[in-house]
Amino acid sequence: MTGEGLPVLGLGTASLALVPEAMARATLDRALAAGLRYFDTAALYGGGSAEVRLGQALRDAPGNVLVSTKCGRTRDYGAAPPGQTGVADHWDYSENAIRASIARSCERLGRERLDIVFLHDIEAAPDQALGEALPVLRDLQAKGRIGRVGAGCNSVAGLLRALEEGAVDCLLVAGRWTLLDRTAGAQLLPRAAVADCLIVAGGVLNSGLLADPDAPDAQFDYRPASDSVREKARGLAARTAEEGVSLLAAALQSPAAMRGSRRRFWAWHPGTSWTPLWLPCRSRSRLRFGTRLRMRASTDDLRWRDRRPCTSVGPGAGR
Repeated sequence: MTGEGLPVLGLGTASLALVPEAMARATLDRALAAGLRYFDTAALYGGGSAEVRLGQALRDAPGNVLVSTKCGRTRDYGAAPPGQTGVADHWDYSENAIRASIARSCERLGRERLDIVFLHDIEAAPDQALGEALPVLRDLQAKGRIGRVGAGCNSVAGLLRALEEGAVDCLLVAGRWTLLDRTAGAQLLPRAAVADCLIVAGGVLNSGLLADPDAPDAQFDYRPASDSVREKARGLAARTAEEGVSLLAAALQSPAAMRGSRRRFWAWHPGTSWTPLWLPCRSRSRLRFGTRLRMRASTDDLRWRDRRPCTSVGPGAGR
């Protein structure tokens, strides 16, 4: 555990929502056996099937397991993402919708209390999310139903808005603090530090591109990776290889690569005070490989250091 009471590594469950149930369960069991004690999920993932599968796996889990989930963005139960179905997701941050979503999440997960609840992708309706949904979460927090409250977004703009409006317990930075995209470092992370806000680094492989830039179906930001962004990822792979570090290992360590910082981010070192990063894994073998990389490497072991400025690969790069 870190000083804030959060494990140093967690598992994201988005990719476990629609794979065969046995595969999802084997991955979750492996994660628990490997010592992972933080799991992130959402009402959106498989329309709630990820929450159900996680809840089933955690029935006999140790009592120190922490769970974060999300509310405000949903789809039909068992449904695939819009890119596969052509059916748009549904955003609703009204009081009734948020209370109902939290109740369903608790039922699916088999938990009376949720450790962290993120407002999910508030960019679609920031005024309603922060004006209606946030007070509901604060009310449930005051009643002991929720631990930390925050927002989880793929855009820095959405997270900055959440920070400005007081959703400052914890922020999930998805894909914007990675080896390839460091846009969160320019404004968001410094402001979060001033607000004493915890940061969870998610999507550190940028939808899988940093796992294998040469994969025919490689994606960046949930879309097929363009030639230009593939070349940037390949360039990073070449640079890390020169130092004897795989691109995947460097990507998994990149959120902690800022040395000498007082900011409260996630780190590999148990002696630091950073908050978690979670691994996206859809199979037990991928999880085993990812956790091995994490356990073998620390920021002291990583000889390669990326010292580029806090920039993105460019708008629409993954499209």
